[in-house]
Amino acid sequence: MEDKKKLPGGIFITVSDVNLDGDYQEFKPNKRTGSYIFTLTPCREYLVQYTLKDVVFNEYQLKIPCHSGYQEIQKVINLKGVKLDK
Repeated sequence: MEDKKKLPGGIFITVSDVNLDGDYQEFKPNKRTGSYIFTLTPCREYLVQYTLKDVVFNEYQLKIPCHSGYQEIQKVINLKGVKLDK
């Protein structure tokens, strides 16, 4: 079996509503696959930040349309500066 690299411990995904100061949710990606799941409320805009040891290494804003239904979104995240564990 091939040795696969894993995400290092300590990576968190923080999701906050840009219109609500201080409210946020925190998630941890799967160390092996890097995948994660979170549910967002329609008619809002969110800031999604990826951190390692309290340092943001990637972020983006995501606007959820008011008449949205369930969707799965696949997004490639740049791990610049993040070393994978063996």
